[in-house]
Amino acid sequence: MYREAQMGDGSDLGAVEVGPSGDSLKVDNWKDTIPEEYRGWQEVQDAKTPDDVWKWTANMRSMIGRSIQVPSEDASEADRQAALDKVHARFPELVKVPDRDDPESVAQILDSLGRPKEASEYKLPEIEMPEGVTLDEERVGRIKSMAKEAGLTQSMYKKFVAELNKEEVAAQSGMIEATKGNIQTVKTDWGQAYENNLNATVRYLEQHEFDQNTIDAVKDGRMPAGNVKAFYSMAKQSGEGVHIAKDEGATPIMTPDEAQARMSDIRNRITQGQKDGTMSQQEHTILTRKLAGYIQMAYPED
Repeated sequence: MYREAQMGDGSDLGAVEVGPSGDSLKVDNWKDTIPEEYRGWQEVQDAKTPDDVWKWTANMRSMIGRSIQVPSEDASEADRQAALDKVHARFPELVKVPDRDDPESVAQILDSLGRPKEASEYKLPEIEMPEGVTLDEERVGRIKSMAKEAGLTQSMYKKFVAELNKEEVAAQSGMIEATKGNIQTVKTDWGQAYENNLNATVRYLEQHEFDQNTIDAVKDGRMPAGNVKAFYSMAKQSGEGVHIAKDEGATPIMTPDEAQARMSDIRNRITQGQKDGTMSQQEHTILTRKLAGYIQMAYPED
């Protein structure tokens, strides 16, 4: 039997064992009433009174009720899953390592990390676009689909695409500069005959059924200058590039080099005609008009 008692100094002894006759058994320390196997517990050693032990016990029971028990090694899959569900409910920021052989499991993780539900929801990063540079919408769509399939999050996609776009912009910018160079080179070489020769070249390519990419490259200046002039030579040999004005005395449109060669020929004819007196005034006038036209074509910048 137990009853409440106090120590000789008046401190609360707590419950002490009493004998059959009701007499108290002498207890020098209340901790001696605790089973011997528990006396060594740190909580018992630190307790000042029995109430301290009961409070600690009550706290432990409360903690156990709120705690998540770790399944043993022999626990069933259902018990393990139940424990995982409790952990995730308490700590939703924790991410379970997916089963690599389970596509659905992997997909759930990727979605939780920020993968858009649809490929179209990926947002392109901002990038400075020089004049004349554009992004191919079809190519952008293909990359978005590839990003979705690869499981890229929005942040991963932005970093990946930012580098691709920089390369694309650099490539297009280089092509634009090269195109400007090609056009300028051909214009310099052809002078006033540029439009005439270019149109003749395009007609030749179309009549001989060259592929459209080649024709477009000639039209917009992406074709290297040497190739354009080679195509024109082919057109000229076929007669496509020769276009002489119908008005009498007019000069055909030609390149500066061609015009300079014609100038030399006309000067020789005028000089020889004046020397031997065989050139009429009308012929002299026609040759002089042609010479003036050739001079303009030979020196277009002057």
